[in-house]
Amino acid sequence: MKISLLATSVLVGLAMAGAAASGQALKPHLMLSEVQSFDLQALVPSTFGTWHAVPGSGNVVVDPGTQKTLDTYYSQLLNRTYVDNDGYAIMLAVAYGNDQRRSLVAHRPDVCYPAQGFSVQPSAPVNLVTPFGEIPAEHMFAVKGTRREPVTFWFTIGEHAVRNKLERRLATLRYSLTGEIADGLLFRVSSIDTDERHGYERQAAFVTELSRSLSSQGRSRLAGLP
Repeated sequence: MKISLLATSVLVGLAMAGAAASGQALKPHLMLSEVQSFDLQALVPSTFGTWHAVPGSGNVVVDPGTQKTLDTYYSQLLNRTYVDNDGYAIMLAVAYGNDQRRSLVAHRPDVCYPAQGFSVQPSAPVNLVTPFGEIPAEHMFAVKGTRREPVTFWFTIGEHAVRNKLERRLATLRYSLTGEIADGLLFRVSSIDTDERHGYERQAAFVTELSRSLSSQGRSRLAGLP
């Protein structure tokens, strides 16, 4: 694995050097968000399958300092809590940035949860299976007092789902090579559940039902699926 990552890093370096030498790509000028714009609130349905959004659950109040930080890094934010027919609740958060030259890393669950006083287990990679393909995601278990919160999350760069920093760099480079400035988002679902495995299973079911309800554009933008 280390050799593979090293080889990939070398290839990235060579590609960047080649682009610089040819005077191309590393000066992208076309915002992908302007070519393929979308409204996050409209893209994600409030009702689908057995799930419906709780009215008012998206009204998240933050202090002015936090709001300024959010406005700096993100173009659109979506926060909703969904409940299914059994009363199980899933919290959905999507943070979208129209320019990936600004990092979404600060909003990673394994970064922002500890900042809120949670202790977290190291995130673990997982492939979420959907009818449209697999999503490279991560699982993380967060604990604060008596609260137990399994979390599933992933990133997209443009229309590509990515898991780690290297994959994000590669995806961003692919767009740069065509003169485009990539956009991207962080997709996160979580639930309050003392049974970690059960929480992940319910979240996977939620993602599967959501994928079925989305248009092809929606699946592409939110999860890199066709």
